[in-house]
Amino acid sequence: MAFHSASLVRGLRDRERVAAELLAKGKTCREISRTLGICEKTLYNWRKKPAVQRAIYAYQRDLIDASESQGVAVMPEAITTLTEIMNDPSARAADRIAASRALLNGAAAYQERKLLERTVADLESQIYGLLQVPAETLPPDDEDDDGLDLLESADPEDALEDE
Repeated sequence: MAFHSASLVRGLRDRERVAAELLAKGKTCREISRTLGICEKTLYNWRKKPAVQRAIYAYQRDLIDASESQGVAVMPEAITTLTEIMNDPSARAADRIAASRALLNGAAAYQERKLLERTVADLESQIYGLLQVPAETLPPDDEDDDGLDLLESADPEDALEDE
């Protein structure tokens, strides 16, 4: 897994990189601290670093990309199987209906995704068009802002740390 994460893990120490990858995979702070032989407070401090947060985000994108690729790879076989069930006169009516419903839902989801992708592309195009204004009218560029809005953690262990 190195597509998004390769450039973002440079500059991290080895254990920070491993921690970021494990956090992206959903491991708890307690599990990671035990695995790496560090105290949880150290891990919490690492998680606050923008570089570690960017690495976690990149690893998560890599995981999503990998799972999407696996899903796309099995789609033709799944469609063939569902079509065979749908067209099999000896199959139970409930199974034929379920196969038909799955195919229709999949087709609708595909169309919706394509529509959303086109809409996002159109919006990006409009935004980039709007950004092509004279430099003196743009707000000052923040050097630390890399465009990634990082979300606060949803890890329940973080709530314990704040208490």
